[in-house]
Amino acid sequence: MHIKEIEIDGFKSYAQKQIIGKFDDQFNAITGLNGSGKSNILDSICFVLGISNLTHIRATSNNDLIFKSGQCGITKAFVKITFDNTGARRFSNYGDVVTITRTISISSGTTKGSNNYTICGSNASCSAVADLFRSVGLNVNNPHFLIMQGRITKVLNMKPVEILGMIEEAAGTKMYDQKRNTAIQNMEKKDQKIEDIKQLMEQEILPTVQRMKDDREEYLKYQKYERDIQLCRRKHSAYIFDRALKQCRLCTDQIEEKEKEKEEVRESITNIGKEIEEVEVKMKEQDKEKGAAFKKQREEVDKNIAKMRSDYLVLDKAHEDLKCSVGDMDNKLTRAEGTKASDVKALAKLETDLQKKEGELGGEEQRGTEMEEGIKAAKAKLIALEQGMTTNDAGEMVTLESQITEARTRLTEMTTECKTREVRANELKRKKMEKEKELERYEKEDKEFTQFRGKTEKEMSSIKADMDKMRFDETEYMEKRAELDKMTQEMRDIDTVRRQIEDVMISKEAQFRDVPGISREKDVLGMLPRFFKLKDVENRFAIEYLLGNHFGLTVVRSGDVASRLMDQRAFTKRTTCIPMDGKDEEDSRDQKAGLAKRLEIARSLAPRGEKVDYAIDLIEFDPKLSYVAKFMLSGVLVCDTKETAALICFHKDINTRTLTRDGLVDVKPAGVVGGGARAVYQGGIDLRETNRWHEMKEKLAEMAPRFKEIEKSLAEGERTAAKFNQMKERYDGLHEQLEAMKEKFKFSAAATLRADLDAIEEELPQLNEYVKESAVEMKGLKEKIAQFEERKKNEKAFADKEKADCKKRLKTLEDEQKKAKGGFEKAKTTLSAMRSEIASLSQSIKEGEEAIVKYKNELSELRMKMDKAEKATVEGNNGIDAATAERDKLYAEIKGHEEEMNQLRKTIEKDRKEIAQKEAKLEELEREKVKLGEDVESWKKEAKAERKNNPWIEDEKEHFGQKGTDYDFTGYSAATGKKKIEDMEAEMKKMNSHINVNTMNMLAPSEERVLALQKKQQQIEKDKMKLLETIQKLDEKKKIELLAAYKSVNKDFNGIFSTLLPGTSAKLEPADGKDPLRGIEIKVAFNNKWKDSLGELSGGQRSLVALSLVLAMLKFRPAPLYILDEVDAALDLSHTQNIGAMIKTHFKESQFIIVSLKEGMFNHANILFRTRFVDGTSQVSRIDNTAANKS
Repeated sequence: MHIKEIEIDGFKSYAQKQIIGKFDDQFNAITGLNGSGKSNILDSICFVLGISNLTHIRATSNNDLIFKSGQCGITKAFVKITFDNTGARRFSNYGDVVTITRTISISSGTTKGSNNYTICGSNASCSAVADLFRSVGLNVNNPHFLIMQGRITKVLNMKPVEILGMIEEAAGTKMYDQKRNTAIQNMEKKDQKIEDIKQLMEQEILPTVQRMKDDREEYLKYQKYERDIQLCRRKHSAYIFDRALKQCRLCTDQIEEKEKEKEEVRESITNIGKEIEEVEVKMKEQDKEKGAAFKKQREEVDKNIAKMRSDYLVLDKAHEDLKCSVGDMDNKLTRAEGTKASDVKALAKLETDLQKKEGELGGEEQRGTEMEEGIKAAKAKLIALEQGMTTNDAGEMVTLESQITEARTRLTEMTTECKTREVRANELKRKKMEKEKELERYEKEDKEFTQFRGKTEKEMSSIKADMDKMRFDETEYMEKRAELDKMTQEMRDIDTVRRQIEDVMISKEAQFRDVPGISREKDVLGMLPRFFKLKDVENRFAIEYLLGNHFGLTVVRSGDVASRLMDQRAFTKRTTCIPMDGKDEEDSRDQKAGLAKRLEIARSLAPRGEKVDYAIDLIEFDPKLSYVAKFMLSGVLVCDTKETAALICFHKDINTRTLTRDGLVDVKPAGVVGGGARAVYQGGIDLRETNRWHEMKEKLAEMAPRFKEIEKSLAEGERTAAKFNQMKERYDGLHEQLEAMKEKFKFSAAATLRADLDAIEEELPQLNEYVKESAVEMKGLKEKIAQFEERKKNEKAFADKEKADCKKRLKTLEDEQKKAKGGFEKAKTTLSAMRSEIASLSQSIKEGEEAIVKYKNELSELRMKMDKAEKATVEGNNGIDAATAERDKLYAEIKGHEEEMNQLRKTIEKDRKEIAQKEAKLEELEREKVKLGEDVESWKKEAKAERKNNPWIEDEKEHFGQKGTDYDFTGYSAATGKKKIEDMEAEMKKMNSHINVNTMNMLAPSEERVLALQKKQQQIEKDKMKLLETIQKLDEKKKIELLAAYKSVNKDFNGIFSTLLPGTSAKLEPADGKDPLRGIEIKVAFNNKWKDSLGELSGGQRSLVALSLVLAMLKFRPAPLYILDEVDAALDLSHTQNIGAMIKTHFKESQFIIVSLKEGMFNHANILFRTRFVDGTSQVSRIDNTAANKS
């Protein structure tokens, strides 16, 4: 079989249809320039042979095999190969000519390209084509028939083991190795399967079988338990029946005893009632005789003291206000004097600074001022002169005549005033001498008053200092006394209300007989409402409904107290004891979160403005009884309306009992709606009253600390108050004496004379100063009048001269002003600021002096008023003390009367409690009698029910309670019997939960399954041993085949190499010199001289060695077709010429297609194909060298 013709269209560089042929049946060559498409012919052959790894034909996808990837309108590639199917190696079942085609089309993102094969015109699959070529030794995906240049290079670099691998591949043992490895993998899988079976047996099947065996044992035990429990139930029923008959007889006897006891109690109640009536009569008589009188007297005394205290507080308040006013005024005076002193000091400094500045800048300022005034005066005078007038000293325009008249008038007035003041000064001097002489006569009186005032003020200061050190606040003391009296009355009234409510509660509480070791006050704490309090009274109906008959429960100190009271049957009527030391299990975090979540949902369901709360949140209770509150109220929701209650209760996320706030509707999740009654408990306790009782207790508890504090404070302050009052009386006495002396001395002759002398001393210097200043001014006026008269004599000439002088002076002043303007303005600004500040301070000092005088006068008036108020306060306090003493005496008498009445009340209360106890005892006896009657009926019903449910009782009852029988009740009780039955039933239920009644049927198949798996495991072990024996035999055959291949390849290797390179020899020999199966080396000889290594050869010679070895391998199992791609690239021309001879000599039955660029190679081929690249596509021409090669 060999290729005759190849037809290519659209494949790689062959855009147009090309028919390449006819091929020689032995030696063909293809040559051409690089890129002309010569290797694409070889790729087309591989393409038809069905190559899967496209990288071997320089492509990444089928699109790369189509001309320019389909971008030039060519969208498919077509290759057809025609085979000559004659010779030894041929396609079976086909004729002498076989054509195989492959067509592919371009693929895009949306369409998938086609890939079609045909064999002799019929469609075929890729695998069918591959199998067809493999049948003649052409496997393109393991192409030993395809020799590339790289393969020659690989052979040159192979190690001994790799060369051995080539021998194995040529011998075909590689496939055996693959199958051997597959077989070993299968064995490993079978080993894993065996391990899985073992694991299945150990972990599942065997434990299951064992469990079934255990279940069988449990089942047998379960049957035995059923029999035992039946016996226990019969014994229990027999005991219940026997006990019912005995209890029925016992209760009948007790009923008769109770009736006798009731008669004794009734008689005792009658006797105590008579005693109470006698005491009540006595109380009424005493209360009528003394009570009304005491009440009236106390009211009058209290009213009088209250008025006196009220008046005292008003007086004391007025005194304190005046005291504060004196202090404030004193502070004002001190501040005013301090401010004045500070201002005087600041003024002195400013005046000093001003003098200093005036020394520095005064000249500049004065000159500037004088120039301004001079300019102003000159201008005014010039204007006046123009009008025929002149100016006076004030700068006003006047006539000369009017100036003379004005000056003469002023001179006359001053002369008169001076004479008047001189006369007054002389008169004052005379009076001063007279009064000084008269004052000398009163000097002794004045000295005595001064000494007395100093001594008195010193003693008053000492007393005042001592009083201040005591830090006794008289007002606070009196206020505390008033507060104590008020609190005493309030607490008495509150306690009266509390006791009234408590009396009602006591009458409703369960009474009990004295029990040794149990205190009535400490151990028995009273009924339950004492420990519950409503947060809001509007919720009382709901709480009363929920608590119901629990109102009558009795709270005791501990569980031990409760047990002792119950054991001694101490209570006169039936009641339940609640111990304060009961345990409260705190809600878990999840429970709290659940309650909060339900409340949140409930509130969201309620209409706007409607409240929803948990019942337990509506009351306050003693923390020790929290477990009781939770038991009765926990989880119950309270809302306003029945509609909301139903909505909340039946909500899927709430499902909680809900009650309306009025207690009329009680909705439960089970669908039960109750309520309709507000006062469920018939004991007569109203929660509003218990709330008041709690409030009264709390008020008393709140007031007690303050009451004790005031009481203690007053007790501690009594001695201090007495001492303080004594010192105050002394201080007030001295103050009165001093004021009296001051008042007396104020209008004495000495005081009057001293006041007159002070007035003279103040007025006399003023008169002398005025006379002195007036004399200077009068002299100036006379001179001025003389000047005016001189001017009047020649008025016109004077006016002209004045005008000229005035103009000249004006010009001179204006020039000087321009020169000195800068310095003047600076000096004027600085000095004006300082003078302004001095003027401000002077005004402030003046105002301060006026304020000081005013404050002193007001302070004097306030002190007089304060002294009067203080005196009135002392008198008021003395009156209160006297009234309080009388009241205390009256209160002592009232207290004695109240104690006597209280004693009688206690006697009545004690008797009533005893009656209540007796009545409670009667009720209790009646209830017990009724209860016993009910118990009789109950026991009868129980016996009847047992007889009805257990017919065998009639036959067996004669054996009940007899020893040695199944009905021996010695040490037996209903509770223990029931407990034993429950335990056995629980055990049976537990057994029943894991008893499998089908165990007996399931055990046998499971055991059979175990045996089957064990047999399967043994069979797999046998198969494994057989497989290992087969592998051992095949390993021996592999060794024989490899040695045969080694010898054949070694022979052909030498023949081919000597043909390609005459005069040489080549051979393969073991790498270790012994066993070729451990590795093979290549040896080469030239002229029978063997080289030590291939490194001694040239590159071309080494390539010939590698090519010879490859061809020798191929010849061992020759293929009908060999393709060599530029294997002569590394060969010299002299070496390539012998390849043709070698092919003809050693491969007579095979067809060679060689791609070569060397003439020594392709020119010796029988058929030569040349490729060219024309107009962007490859073209092929055929050259027949057959005749030339033969010649």
